[in-house]
Amino acid sequence: MSLRFVQLAALLAAAFTLLLLVVTAAPSMWRATTLSGYMLMAHASVSPLFVIAMLVVFYLSSPRLLDDQSAIRKYVASLIYILALLSTFATVAIIPLTMLPIFSTERLEAALVLHQRCGLIMAVCVALYIIGAFISRSRLFEE
Repeated sequence: MSLRFVQLAALLAAAFTLLLLVVTAAPSMWRATTLSGYMLMAHASVSPLFVIAMLVVFYLSSPRLLDDQSAIRKYVASLIYILALLSTFATVAIIPLTMLPIFSTERLEAALVLHQRCGLIMAVCVALYIIGAFISRSRLFEE
């Protein structure tokens, strides 16, 4: 199995799981309610798959592989890469912290809002990063 195949599979898995996360979270964000029921179960079930796919994508698709790109493209790719990495970490790290009995109800609500906002930033950055990886074609689709 080639590295390009693993990279492409990880990008497709990240794109598909990101789409599922957005589809399950968007209706409750638009209605300003919390996730519950099947939507919450689907959202929570897809999250670990997204994290695994993004770890592979972040490792294999880092801007260090963009050797043949111009300086501005490399800078933009690096910026999106860092924003995607940090927002993904923040979005994922908030949820286990809310499960600890150290926050009051107000702090839990604030953590949920932070999770939603970080998730929105993450979705935009990761989508841009995945699109850029497909458009870049420099290392992904080489023969």
